Amino acid sequence: MSDAKIKNPQIAEEAADWAVTLDADDLSSNQKLKLADWLLESPRHVEELLIAATLLDAFDGVDADKSRSVDALISSLPTEVVSIVQDAQQSPRNDDAVSSDVPAPRLPWLQWVGVGAAASMALAIISLAVAPQFAARSIDGVQIANTSNDGSSGFATKLGEQRKMTLEDGSIIHVNTQSEVVIRYEEHQRVVELLRGEALFEVAHNPDRPFRVIAGDTIAEAIGTTFNVYRTGDQTTVAVIDGKVAVMTEKDFVSAVAPDGVAAVDIGRTDDGRLLLAAGQKADITPQAKTVRIAAANVKAVTSWRVGQLIFEGDSLAEIAKQFNRYNRTRIVIADDRLASTEFSGVFDADDPESLIEFLELADNIRVDRHSSGVIKLSPR
Repeated sequence: MSDAKIKNPQIAEEAADWAVTLDADDLSSNQKLKLADWLLESPRHVEELLIAATLLDAFDGVDADKSRSVDALISSLPTEVVSIVQDAQQSPRNDDAVSSDVPAPRLPWLQWVGVGAAASMALAIISLAVAPQFAARSIDGVQIANTSNDGSSGFATKLGEQRKMTLEDGSIIHVNTQSEVVIRYEEHQRVVELLRGEALFEVAHNPDRPFRVIAGDTIAEAIGTTFNVYRTGDQTTVAVIDGKVAVMTEKDFVSAVAPDGVAAVDIGRTDDGRLLLAAGQKADITPQAKTVRIAAANVKAVTSWRVGQLIFEGDSLAEIAKQFNRYNRTRIVIADDRLASTEFSGVFDADDPESLIEFLELADNIRVDRHSSGVIKLSPR
């Protein structure tokens, strides 16, 4: 899976619709604006539209009057292509789970056969109708949202969506699903406010212009580093991947609680009293409880979301369900407190809750109920 991307069939379907619309006729002004807005939602939208337009272009002029069946078209393809298609259609399935009359998997691109394509038209629409808006809403050519009157910029990601931003100083922000950030560059500091969700920061070092991330009452200041900030409810977790991060709260500074076996004197502090986290450490900050819990960070697990994975090591089922629900429309609900506290370990694709459910179905003590509404209920067996 490519970096910082989660597979999203809905985006591919929307891109296919836009490609067909582009191919059919010239877009109206209103359609161009809608396309521009859709493209500006994510760089992934641009990629998918170009892929869809390229596929259309590949089939330009093939059976334009749609007189040939799909089977006939498949049989006319080169041998090396036929074998791939037939393998996809004829691959064996579990006879206990799927009956023999279940149709073969659909190949979505086949519905485009016979439609004249125009990848060049798509590129022209993007460059002529959309490029000015990209220029007005980007930093170093990477998309961000509208810029306000005070010079700040920001955007929010949708369910299952991730984005990457390169800032004017070379710093990079990776923004996870259902997250919102605001960026404000001032004369003597660089400020990013994480309003909700999660982001990973690769900070370009500049001691004369500190890089600070604000998440609620928590302020994390980078000291030439890479770190992850996850804000959920009234808690913020700061995990350091590389370098060091100074942490404090806007309220009275809270007490620090070291993990078992770590003496209080081992917790680093800056000259002004802020906590100093080193690479491989994390701080769970709950200002209302006036505590900061320091622990070792599982760096691989913390950063796995960037490649579309979720890594769990002795996590509660409640936490696992919570993480899957961040990325998917399928909702996992746990009906029993004791079951919710049961711990599991594993590595899963973030956009594949079915893999988790199939894993849990193997457990003797868990009952899985699937509902047509998309809710999956877990209860004791």
